[in-house]
Amino acid sequence: MNYKIEFENININICHFLYQSLQPFLEYLLNNINGNDSYFMSYNDFTKYLTFHKTMFEVIAENFEIKNSDNQEIADSKIIKFSPLVPYYNDKVFKCLRDLVYKKYSIVDRPLEIRYKVLYVREENQTRSHNMCARQIHNYEGIIKHFDLVLKNLSIIPFPEQIKLFSKISHLVCPEGTHITNVLFMNKKCRVLAIVNTGVFFDDRLVNYDCWQKTFGGEEFVDEINTNVIATKLITNKAQSITAPWYHRYNDHIDVDEFLEKKIIRWLNIN
Repeated sequence: MNYKIEFENININICHFLYQSLQPFLEYLLNNINGNDSYFMSYNDFTKYLTFHKTMFEVIAENFEIKNSDNQEIADSKIIKFSPLVPYYNDKVFKCLRDLVYKKYSIVDRPLEIRYKVLYVREENQTRSHNMCARQIHNYEGIIKHFDLVLKNLSIIPFPEQIKLFSKISHLVCPEGTHITNVLFMNKKCRVLAIVNTGVFFDDRLVNYDCWQKTFGGEEFVDEINTNVIATKLITNKAQSITAPWYHRYNDHIDVDEFLEKKIIRWLNIN
């Protein structure tokens, strides 16, 4: 039997893409594919997506020998459509994805031998509409001596090099955001400090926030995702689109004042 795979409404947000589109796709393949069937996808569609999306599709297509349907007629094919689902989590699916990516880039999953501490401040160009609200870390100059690498722009690093970098990090300090999805490809002994700012709700209560990657099983892939360090001094992100009262301040940039600096250094020293 021939099957033609089609996707609808792929979300550009990496977390939503993984949990709502890629996860059910890979889960389907793991449970249904067999040697008597042939699967096809349009490889031209890969060009529509971000590098992360494109690479994940390519890795899966290569592993399951999904053929390119571009410029060819597929006789007697059955269409399988994947539309975004309500987010859910299947650890076996994501562990399979991790194994496929490690295999693709010849990464050996071994214990960390040295401490390699990385600060990701997220200074990418934010002119693209989907990234206008991405929170950054500002005024971090006073803490860079505590890190082996200060990562400013993840998007300029080729994807294979990103994966290899994440696989050797022992400590990652960063603002909370979609980039923490890369816990899937980090070393199992890695520790992550995701600095969050709080949402202001209708009654002005300040509420702690756990990132999606932690809520959806991320700590099964790394030793720790710590979201207990909250930045209270924020820099207003004028580009953010405030659509509801509870969203106010949620994506403001983080300012490293003396209090946050002490919290970061203390976390590095005790881990």
